[in-house]
Amino acid sequence: MLDQADYRAGVIARCLEQAVLSGQVDAIVLTGGVIYSQAFRQLLLSRISYLGRVICKPGEEEMDSLAYYLNAVLTGELQPKEYN
Repeated sequence: MLDQADYRAGVIARCLEQAVLSGQVDAIVLTGGVIYSQAFRQLLLSRISYLGRVICKPGEEEMDSLAYYLNAVLTGELQPKEYN
């Protein structure tokens, strides 16, 4: 299991690195059920923590968060940010 977690952490870490290496990062938020795995989380953190602040929020509440912040942008409570 750890070998599979190590492989997956490597794939995700490479994707994150490609996404954020071109600019300044405020924070990286890791979420979802997979972040409950301490072994997977530690492997991933060891590969991406140099990029900036990493926040781990285990759970599967992504859709609620997306809906909340989309509503905040649509109502003018928050200004959207553009990432290139």
